[in-house]
Amino acid sequence: MAGDNSERDEVFDVAIIGAGIAGTAIAAELPSSYKILVLEMEDTPGYHTTGRSAAILSPSYGPPVVRDLTQKSLDFFQNPPKEFTESPLLRRRGLLKIATAEQLREINGNQLSNASLPDVEEWDTDKLRDEIPILRDDFQGRAWYEKDCWDIDVDILHQSYLRQLKKKGCRLICDARVEALAPLKNGWKLEINQGSFRAELIINAAGAWAGQIGEHAGATEIGLVPKRRTMVVVSAPERVATKQLPMIVDSQENFYLKPEAGRLFLSPADETPSEPCDSQPEELDVAICIDRIEKVFDLDIRRIENQWAGLRSFVADKNPVCGFDPKVPNFFWMAALGGYGIQIIPELSRLAVRMIDAKDRENTLSAEAFVLQGLSPDRFEV
Repeated sequence: MAGDNSERDEVFDVAIIGAGIAGTAIAAELPSSYKILVLEMEDTPGYHTTGRSAAILSPSYGPPVVRDLTQKSLDFFQNPPKEFTESPLLRRRGLLKIATAEQLREINGNQLSNASLPDVEEWDTDKLRDEIPILRDDFQGRAWYEKDCWDIDVDILHQSYLRQLKKKGCRLICDARVEALAPLKNGWKLEINQGSFRAELIINAAGAWAGQIGEHAGATEIGLVPKRRTMVVVSAPERVATKQLPMIVDSQENFYLKPEAGRLFLSPADETPSEPCDSQPEELDVAICIDRIEKVFDLDIRRIENQWAGLRSFVADKNPVCGFDPKVPNFFWMAALGGYGIQIIPELSRLAVRMIDAKDRENTLSAEAFVLQGLSPDRFEV
């Protein structure tokens, strides 16, 4: 491209847009022989979705492709390499899916049981009252307890990925907003607010902004929709040992309650479509959250310690999008991780690297056909 000064731009093998959990994990997993640039639009990596996650790992959560990736990520979480971190990444929490009598009348209660999981135990109302001291006395219903559910230490996970990519000599630039992408003969020219670079391959790990990055590149329209989720933090009653409580989820996903160090993290489980932004909680959503929680639990919430909102980005089928774009060359999607990104990232990032690395590509395509089909950007072609 005459006159664009491309020959004077610093050149990289890979440019990763986004330094949240998706971008940092794939950077850490790429071969050390790659020269890697990571661009983060905020002044701190993980400012948006990664830093606002509820941080739970549940093998029963999500569509089949997500559950497959979660199962394959478990060993990494339970036994992380010493060079990655010597701190535990998981703490057993347990997950209780709860259904009111009214909900049970509306649907077949057996549909809620996750019967395919080996360690799911059904609790009746008496068992619920014994195990959940904050349950209202007038509650009637049933519940299903999933033992194999864990809290994830997202900060340790993300910081460990960041350390790994820095050890490899990856270049991380913060406050770097992508203003334009232009195809070159052998890759891409990236214009950011701090200058310009060239890269053979772009990896789009921009979270809620991934759709905009795809548009800049002329890539396939995947229909990405960021959705706002609200979180409210309150003190737990003194009589409640939060360490012993499971995470509690409404059977129709009208709310969830997550205990954490003497506090209760509450959410109305909202999924309100939003433009990509620094999402903030709405007063109505906070009020809805408190109302739903107080109808089921014996809590009189008068003071909120903290509140925030985050964006979880989905496509229509709620599977992540991971793979090479079918329309434009050298453009790789790592997007639409929705509410599952943290719990699947060890396996998803390794799978992505196997797709990118030509030496592993053929074996990966044959061995991972089910998952790759569910992740592929090809599914959006008209």
